[in-house]
Amino acid sequence: MLREFFQQVTVPHAVWREVVEKGQGRAGANEVVEAQETGWIALDEPTDLALLRLLKRDLDEGEAEARAVAELYDLPKTGTIGLLIRAKRNGLIDLLRPELDRRIHQGGFWIAQPLYRGALEPVGE
Repeated sequence: MLREFFQQVTVPHAVWREVVEKGQGRAGANEVVEAQETGWIALDEPTDLALLRLLKRDLDEGEAEARAVAELYDLPKTGTIGLLIRAKRNGLIDLLRPELDRRIHQGGFWIAQPLYRGALEPVGE
């Protein structure tokens, strides 16, 4: 789905470690390796270490590094829920609710109930 929206995705090394190294054997890990090998995923490191330290107070290492890299390059940012809403609006998925539920029950994805309900509302679910 990401390839439908982005020509390239930049991922910090902390995310790579979480998804590929620690997540070896989990759904999506091999696809991330293949995407990096073809150049669709680029690896980058955050350079603003002060910002990174601040972000790590509220986020895990991968999330903090991703946001720091995005801030450094003034890149647009979105999360899983935003991408799924976009996919629903563009007709790439039929329903948002089952996609969210699948990520929660199978992928260990956590989402607060107000955010869950708030994501469904703009797409009429």
